[in-house]
Amino acid sequence: MKVFSVRGVEIVLRPISILFFGCAFFFFDQNRLMLSFVSLFCHELSHVIMARLMGVRVESIEVMPYGGMARMDESFELDPLRELMISLAGPMCNIWLIVNALAANELWPQAEVMLRSFIRSNMYIALINLIPALPLDGGRALRAVLSFFIKAQKATRIASVLGMLTGIGLFWLGIASRKFGKANLTLLLTGLGIFFASIREYKSAKLIGAKKLTAQRPKVRGVSKINHIAVSLNEPTAKVLANLKYGGLYEISVIDEDQIEKGRISGNQLYQAVLKGARTMSQTLAK
Repeated sequence: MKVFSVRGVEIVLRPISILFFGCAFFFFDQNRLMLSFVSLFCHELSHVIMARLMGVRVESIEVMPYGGMARMDESFELDPLRELMISLAGPMCNIWLIVNALAANELWPQAEVMLRSFIRSNMYIALINLIPALPLDGGRALRAVLSFFIKAQKATRIASVLGMLTGIGLFWLGIASRKFGKANLTLLLTGLGIFFASIREYKSAKLIGAKKLTAQRPKVRGVSKINHIAVSLNEPTAKVLANLKYGGLYEISVIDEDQIEKGRISGNQLYQAVLKGARTMSQTLAK
């Protein structure tokens, strides 16, 4: 759900996040909640700043219980070094805030309670996001490092599986904490958020090849060759994408059972439709 936008960047809340912050509003201290929001904002802002410094367009920020997820021009995922730097910018910002809060505590001891709460918020966000599991920042950093040695698709799946295991682990840790008093709601909802987000990341792994196809077009000099292909309305989009050659330009005719053309799309339009959930070519035309 879109909440608002800042200079073209949409701020999005998922149902799990609405549930988390709704519970937090009633059960947590209001001042602590506000400090957590400040920590989250600084964390995501650092991602945005680093992305823009590296020439990556930011589309939206999805606010989650453990931090957030900045949706960017996906071409940055194809450059391991850029992904590594953008991913680590958030946790490094939280660590920087902790260092400054510790220094401020020495100068203004009267604000010790508030500063300690601020330090705890930043420690939680930094430590959770440094776990090497997608969709966390640590998982994106892991994928970037692995991509230097193996294919990005395989690296994404490895980091996503670690994300699922992390989500399950945090969820059960939240339940196990009941032995010491009551179940930890923060861990429960954080675990659920990470688990479902990691499933989305795992499913997106098969689109890595398509991202390369649309992100790195050949330089056009004069007239560039366009590949024309025809597919049926019921053809699976994943199968069509798999048959498109890396770096090529395509015009795809979608035809019905009577060989009548129902529409034409480009390779890039096909990829964008798949991202929006199109499973067949008929759904692609509808998108």
